[in-house]
Amino acid sequence: MKRAVRIHAYGGADVVRVDQVDVPAPGAGEVLVRVRAAGVNALDWKIRQGYLQAVFPLALPATLGIELAGEVMALGDGVTDFAPGDRVMGPFGALGAYADMVAVAAHRLALVPQAMDYV
Repeated sequence: MKRAVRIHAYGGADVVRVDQVDVPAPGAGEVLVRVRAAGVNALDWKIRQGYLQAVFPLALPATLGIELAGEVMALGDGVTDFAPGDRVMGPFGALGAYADMVAVAAHRLALVPQAMDYV
């Protein structure tokens, strides 16, 4: 199990909860990433508030977050550009980055430069 920050309704800060959810298995072309940092941006809170409900209708509960940085934990079939332990960053490609671990399409990720931390 992993933790994920999810909304269970549209509204203010009180709709956000930390839930236990299953750890995803990386599919073909995906990388399992332990999230160390996730971007917080205007899109996330506008979705949470319900301002973009017509544009981004969600099946609730939903995990927000579209950007992340973290450590590669496992590789799906066909992934050769990364190895377990690599530090990576990139856009998630959908909502769902606010979780302990996520499966991300490898082509969306880049290595974090050695001189850079997760901040």
